[in-house]
Amino acid sequence: MSRIVLLGSTGFVGKHLCRELARRGHSLQVLARNPEKTPQGVEAVRADLLSADLERHFEGADAVINLVGVLHAPFDELHVKLPERIAQACEKAQVHRLLHMSALGASPEGPSEYLKSKFSGEQAIGAFSRCHTIFRPSIILGEGDHFVPLFSGLMKLTPILPVACPDSKLQPVMVSDVARAFADSLEMESACGKTFCLCGPEIHSLIGLARKIADSKGMKRILLPLPDSISRIQARILELTPGPLMTFDNYLSLQKDNVCEEPFPEEFNWKPAAITLPS
Repeated sequence: MSRIVLLGSTGFVGKHLCRELARRGHSLQVLARNPEKTPQGVEAVRADLLSADLERHFEGADAVINLVGVLHAPFDELHVKLPERIAQACEKAQVHRLLHMSALGASPEGPSEYLKSKFSGEQAIGAFSRCHTIFRPSIILGEGDHFVPLFSGLMKLTPILPVACPDSKLQPVMVSDVARAFADSLEMESACGKTFCLCGPEIHSLIGLARKIADSKGMKRILLPLPDSISRIQARILELTPGPLMTFDNYLSLQKDNVCEEPFPEEFNWKPAAITLPS
C-alpha cells in the first residue's frame, strides 16, 4: 500500500481515480478547496492549492498526482504556476513519484493558449528529478463527463443544432481506462520519465460524435455543420456569455485533430475500451 496525495479530486477524472486507488488498497489524501465534494471514504484536507504549504502536505507521501486543469482562460495559474509549485514541493518533501495530467496536443506551437499552457506545465513537471509520469489523454468520456450532457442538453432545446468545427477529429477514451492507466503506472518503474498519450480505439469527427450522442438518447435531430468562418464567429459570440459553452480558444484547439499518432502504450499490457454512451 502506498500513501498518495491527490490534487483535483473533485473533478470528473478525480472522482473515478479516487475509487480506483481505494479499490487497490492505497492510502489516499486529497487536497481540495471544497473537500465536501470529494468521494466518501477519502481523507480530505481543505487547501487553496495556489497558496497552501504543499511541502508540508506532501511529507511522507509515496506519490503525488496532479489532475488540476481548466478548459477556459486564464490558464497560467493552474496549468503553469501550480505544476511548478507541485514539482518544487515534491523535491523538498522527497516524494518518489509524481503523476501529472496534461492534454493530447500539448505543444509550445499549439494553436491555442490551452495547449501551450499544458505544455508549459509539462516542462515544470519534467524538472522533477525523481520519477515523473505525464499523461496526455484525448477527450475523456464516461460517468460524470461534461461533453455528453452538453450536447444532449442542447439537442433537447432545438431540433436543429449548429455544430462548429464539425470535421475536427477526436479519439475519445473512457474515464475508467484513464484511471486504470494512472493507477497502473504507480506500480511501473518503467513509467518514470515517460509521457503517455491515451486514446480509445476509434476516431470520430466532432459532428459524428454528436450524432452518436443523439442516437444514444433516441433523439432525431438535424445537425448543421458550420463552415469555418461561421464557427469562428460563433465562438467569438459564445465566449461573451456567462459560463461560456465555447470560447475562441476552444475553437483554436479544435483546429488540431485530437488523435494519437501512436497505438495505445504497450507498457500497460491491455487495450482501451470502445466508448459507450449513456442512454
